[in-house]
Amino acid sequence: MPNQKRSAPQKLKIFLPWFLNKELLRRIEELLPYYYHARFRLYFNRYGCMRCSKKNVMYGCNGLCPKCLALISDRLKRSDRAMKRRYGVDPASAPHALLRRMMSARELLADFR
Repeated sequence: MPNQKRSAPQKLKIFLPWFLNKELLRRIEELLPYYYHARFRLYFNRYGCMRCSKKNVMYGCNGLCPKCLALISDRLKRSDRAMKRRYGVDPASAPHALLRRMMSARELLADFR
């Protein structure tokens, strides 16, 4: 329908890129505006923990209470170990593996420019 307005794309995503190593995460954190994490805190103050919805608990980070944050962190660590067993890849090295493949593809396709 030509007369419908398009919605503006969201500028910020909801969750952090949790599956990156600490060095890459720190670099991304430096690029984020100051209010990015304030959104999580405001959400928590209004609605409670993103996972369990409890309101009368301490704030952990990323919109989660400490108990849910520990649970999510533990699950992510187990997922990392499972990925390493299944694919032989440390999740922290995954961006480097992707970049290596991209550079190889560029080299192979360089003659087609």
